[in-house]
Amino acid sequence: MAYAEFTGELDAPAGGFVPFEGELDKEPGIIDKMTGELGQLRDEFFTGVDSAVAGVKTLNAGIQMRRLQETEADAKRLEERGQSLYARQMRSEAQSLKERVPVTVGEMAEAQATSQRGAQMTTRPAVAKLNEAKTWGDAWNAFTEAPYDVIAGVTATSLPATLPGLAAAAVMGPAAGAVTLGLNSAAVEAGSSLGEFARENGVDVTNAKAVQTFFSDPKNLADAMTYAGKRAGIIGTLDAASGGIAGKTIAPVIKSTIGRQAVNLPAQMGVQAGLGAAGEAGGQIATKGRIDQPGQVLAEAVGEFGGAPIEVAAFSKDARQALRRPKVEDVLDAPDVDSAIQAATEVLALPAPGTNTGETILATEAGTAGTAGQFDMLRRQAEIREA
Repeated sequence: MAYAEFTGELDAPAGGFVPFEGELDKEPGIIDKMTGELGQLRDEFFTGVDSAVAGVKTLNAGIQMRRLQETEADAKRLEERGQSLYARQMRSEAQSLKERVPVTVGEMAEAQATSQRGAQMTTRPAVAKLNEAKTWGDAWNAFTEAPYDVIAGVTATSLPATLPGLAAAAVMGPAAGAVTLGLNSAAVEAGSSLGEFARENGVDVTNAKAVQTFFSDPKNLADAMTYAGKRAGIIGTLDAASGGIAGKTIAPVIKSTIGRQAVNLPAQMGVQAGLGAAGEAGGQIATKGRIDQPGQVLAEAVGEFGGAPIEVAAFSKDARQALRRPKVEDVLDAPDVDSAIQAATEVLALPAPGTNTGETILATEAGTAGTAGQFDMLRRQAEIREA
């Protein structure tokens, strides 16, 4: 195909470009804001995943270095006692650990670096301000200045550490979920606290050589393990307790499942927030003798407050039932007459028990019963109510 040669002149100013006359500072629309917020929550969630991974890998590195020190000490004692055969076995094990420790510490340092990069990129200014608050007044001001940002940011970042417990509760029941939640929380907290102890002593935890040098001193490692153990024990125990409470219903006198949860959920949010704050406050008091970072206490309360609905849904059978549509089987499987009547009213959205007679209900709702089996079931329930 042939193209004609352009011989005209471009209509452009002397400067060689056409000035832009539109508006650059256009306010983003609601869809753009929602998309941006969802992206932020996603990034915060994965930052929480990175933080949990870093905690576990730090704990693994600490345990391995402690094993190395204990094995070397055992070998030395055996040599002093003249038990050379056992001493050689201990020395062989120590050598194997020496070869693995640099790799483990390197993985830990890399995970810490990834976690720190993620936190720097995704942490909202309001959350950073809250975590850094040194007085209760500063912490409260940081929260009230941007409550949504604080609740959303802290909840999204905290959620990954609870996932094993939530999965265990959904699959194996609330007791298993509470135990798993507590153990996982303790493990992540122990690793995070080891890293925190090293940082407070001037160690760059993203530098594997610096970490290995610091923890190679038995006193440093022993002190760090004690520090981490205190925090992990307190926080893990209270997190396990929070999982156990999440499986309970704090409104047992209300017959309606939805009504019970309408009361239970706000109550649970308050209880879970209190337990989260108590865990962090207890950890600080146990390790430092006082609460020196009130912002982090409030942050823990906020994280548990925001995550409570998810925990309740996973741990409480009653809550899960409230989230799904009632079925006829709920009536047939009801443990007593009152429960059966309540389930029947929810299945067909009937008037509350006692507000109408069984015959009127059957007359007005027969068309919605669906099948002859359902209709017969409701007739039996109506006869019970008439008796």
